[in-house]
Amino acid sequence: MNQRREQQQRLPGDSLAAFIMHRLVSDPSCSLRTNFRRAEEALNVVAAKLRRKILLMRLIREGRANDLPDSFFQAIVLGSYPARADFALVCFTANLSHQMCKDAFELLKAGHKYGCSHCTGMLAFYYVTGCRGVTHRCDDTAYHLACQSAATGSWFGKMAFVHFLNSLLGVQDPNEDTFYVCWTNPFIKRFAPQSIDAPAAAAEVSFKVKWDLPIDIWGIILQNTRSIEDCENLYSALSVEFREKLKDIYESHKELLDFESFFEPDPNILSNSDIRMIARILIEEIQQEHRRNRNMPKVWCNLPALGGTAVPPLPPHAYFSGWMSAGE
Repeated sequence: MNQRREQQQRLPGDSLAAFIMHRLVSDPSCSLRTNFRRAEEALNVVAAKLRRKILLMRLIREGRANDLPDSFFQAIVLGSYPARADFALVCFTANLSHQMCKDAFELLKAGHKYGCSHCTGMLAFYYVTGCRGVTHRCDDTAYHLACQSAATGSWFGKMAFVHFLNSLLGVQDPNEDTFYVCWTNPFIKRFAPQSIDAPAAAAEVSFKVKWDLPIDIWGIILQNTRSIEDCENLYSALSVEFREKLKDIYESHKELLDFESFFEPDPNILSNSDIRMIARILIEEIQQEHRRNRNMPKVWCNLPALGGTAVPPLPPHAYFSGWMSAGE
């Protein structure tokens, strides 16, 4: 019993709660219901202030109490890896000095090395944009880093991936190889329509032919097959006599189908409409999270215009706005 009482006394806020209950509940001038209601209201006020204080302490440790470079530097010194990503974003969006952008790039590489997904996402953004000459643009590196980060749910990774997809929709350098994004990528698969994400197994083609059709009709049917597999299956289902007479038609049509398939796009490669669709989904996810949580990293300040739908611009002071005033 004494041990339990000692444990209860060590609970944070326990003495304060006991004091409030004692002062309010023991007031003889009020009814018991009124005393309990007052005690509940007082405890709610105290709990709200404690939550605000805990939140402020966490944001200070992360450097996001006021989103200023000095705050991020302090948080980085205290060991916060996400603060590196926040600082790098501020360097870019607030047009800070080239040297600060280079310093942020080095901090991101170290954070990525130590497994911070937010640093990985922001590092991908630097490789997408080059960050005013801090590094060379590299689609392959940006793509893999952005997928790796976004797959963990990092908002920095999602922002970087949106910018990467948007760059694919722009004018491509004719001297560079075209970069293709495929549905086979594990992160991309989550956006795939059901028919692509889980394609139904193709049924085996079974031909039941009636040999009373003239051979010229079989030749027309053979020439109207749209795949090499169907062409081969139909030809092998014919009688030996018909195969011998239609051999030239079969081989020429098969060669034509093989030639056409060489120029057909790979169905696994994303089209421009697919790219826009995925980018818009990610933008909507970021914007929805900001509506729910105004304390999220300010990646929503740096979303590109996509397909004629521009993200509303913010005034310059919005990038450095504090999370809340002390009186809130």
